[in-house]
Amino acid sequence: MKYKINESLMAFDVKKVGVILNVTDNDLITVEEKEDVVLEIVKAFLKPRTYEEAYEFVSSKLYVDRDDFNDCFEFMILNNILKEFKEIDSVLSDYQQKKYARQVSSFHSLKGIEKIDAESMQKKICDSTVCLIGVGGTGSYLALAMAMIGVENLILIDFDRVELSNTARQILYDESDVGKYKIDVAKEKIQKYNKNIKVETYNIHIESADDLEFLNQYNMNLLILCADTPRGEIQYIADEVAHRNNVPWFSYGPYGHSQIMIGPMIIPGETRSYEKIFLHNVSAFTDRVHEINEKFVASISDPYNGFASQFAAIEVFKYLSGVRKPTIINRKYYINTDNWTMEYEEYDE
Repeated sequence: MKYKINESLMAFDVKKVGVILNVTDNDLITVEEKEDVVLEIVKAFLKPRTYEEAYEFVSSKLYVDRDDFNDCFEFMILNNILKEFKEIDSVLSDYQQKKYARQVSSFHSLKGIEKIDAESMQKKICDSTVCLIGVGGTGSYLALAMAMIGVENLILIDFDRVELSNTARQILYDESDVGKYKIDVAKEKIQKYNKNIKVETYNIHIESADDLEFLNQYNMNLLILCADTPRGEIQYIADEVAHRNNVPWFSYGPYGHSQIMIGPMIIPGETRSYEKIFLHNVSAFTDRVHEINEKFVASISDPYNGFASQFAAIEVFKYLSGVRKPTIINRKYYINTDNWTMEYEEYDE
């Protein structure tokens, strides 16, 4: 078996402290004695080598006791500094290997994840189908993020045209796009970031779950709500659509000038539905409430759209790849960017 240094490893020579090793998925490691020996052993595995090959390499540079070498070797394995090195038949295309090399390396840097596991995680992302309802303030950012991480099947739903104010807070649109349909512009620009991506677009003004009946033709992995109309109803519509199609979903976005909300992720058959968590209240006041809410203007600035969307993209990244369990399953997070505090509500059964 050959071994190679974890690509995330960095070493620091700190005066009066010693050598500090920093590697993904581990606390900082301080080497306070026999630093020269430890560094030579680390250097030995900059290229793939067996245990014996590395010992011979180090011994050619300086004297090293076999027990010391073995202790250091085992410590490096235990602390994610050394990874097994295996030649593998890649599950990714040449294009995918080159494009997502750093992303695969990020997966591989984690404890217990070998190269084939890392590539398989990326393959899951590439093979996924994600549907975004809305490609405005948050949806435009998230659509771009999906293309960047490697999602190769994207469904975009919107009905708005680009307005001048959109160009100040919606990443995919510039002033030359004013007057064009958002989904058309979004598709054109997203494809420039990912030549493999297939983008299906639907120009639809959503009023009920029946308006999204066409989604049953797709084998979706995730549905994400990035729209806020019809106000007070769109979350329940998304929930109904998700359960009809047996697909996980969540919503997110900025609100109240500087606040961010995300979650919960609803997984049909595993978690409670949105309807059961947030009872859909209909009363004698409903019509008047809706009339008042129709006058609402979503007042927001670009950084908050971007931050909220990257938060969402990380949860999507975790879910599609399987590298981590999404934090927003059964949880709704609130981030106050004025003082960078975070709270969450939990919705376990």
